[in-house]
Amino acid sequence: MQTFFREDSVALGTMSSGNPTFVGVETRTYSSEADDSIQGTLDQEGTYSGGSFALATVTYSGGSSASFTSSEELDSAWTGDYSGSQTHTYSDSGSNSFAASAAGNFAAGSFSMSSLVLQASATRSTSTSDNYQASTLGQSATYDQFQGYDDSASVYQAGTMSAGSFANTSYTYHQSGLSTFATDVDAAGLAGSQTWTQSTSADVVLGSNPAKFSSSAFAFDTGAGVTTFSNNGNTSTDGPIGEALFKFTAPDNNLVPMAGAAPRGRDWLVGRWRRREQLPPQSAHRGRAQVQPDSGQELRDLDLAETRTQNL
Repeated sequence: MQTFFREDSVALGTMSSGNPTFVGVETRTYSSEADDSIQGTLDQEGTYSGGSFALATVTYSGGSSASFTSSEELDSAWTGDYSGSQTHTYSDSGSNSFAASAAGNFAAGSFSMSSLVLQASATRSTSTSDNYQASTLGQSATYDQFQGYDDSASVYQAGTMSAGSFANTSYTYHQSGLSTFATDVDAAGLAGSQTWTQSTSADVVLGSNPAKFSSSAFAFDTGAGVTTFSNNGNTSTDGPIGEALFKFTAPDNNLVPMAGAAPRGRDWLVGRWRRREQLPPQSAHRGRAQVQPDSGQELRDLDLAETRTQNL
């Protein structure tokens, strides 16, 4: 919390005692929190000979999830020849998750998978609002503004892989978003408002024509009635992604035990190979909340509104 004393120069010369003066209090609060977790199991079984792997069994199952929230608020109020109040708020939140599974084998330097499945989703929502009111010299004014954005996306992919070449057997992607901007002003007997919105969406399904859609509308009112403009459209977009959205890296020769001498001159690195890696459940929680009198810092802990290729 902080106290301020200022002078309003807008009304310069209109008061015999000088510019209107005012005194007020300002408080700023913000908070942020994030959580994430990941787990999975990878199993590889086969042989290693002559510097090459032949894995008859390769299986994987796993997933992850993450989310975050952050918010900020600034409140101020003042009294005197010039009086009023102001509130600013900001919020941001998001989440994403994925689950994947695979089964197949590895030979001649490449994977062949009878099944590769990925399901993932992500959301993001932000909003900002400002509310202001003030009065001086018998005149008053109010001002309100809002900005918001919401977006979500999801994808499901299933397919097979032969000698490193991937083919979709099922693919569905959906995206939707909405942006809003609105203002409302009332000052010196003049009032007006305006609202702008824009929505977008996209659908990509294996075997169907991929398309994206958009619509926008603008409305304003100056006291003589509401006037509205709008526009809609749809276009084609890219089809299903032709490669696997999560991939396996080739077995690493460095993981083969190298300790000990080769008995009787033989290369003892010939035989059965088995690698089973249990990725333990991992989770993390981060959070903070603080009241601070004068800070321009905006918290941006995580940006989750995207899905990246997962390498295993």
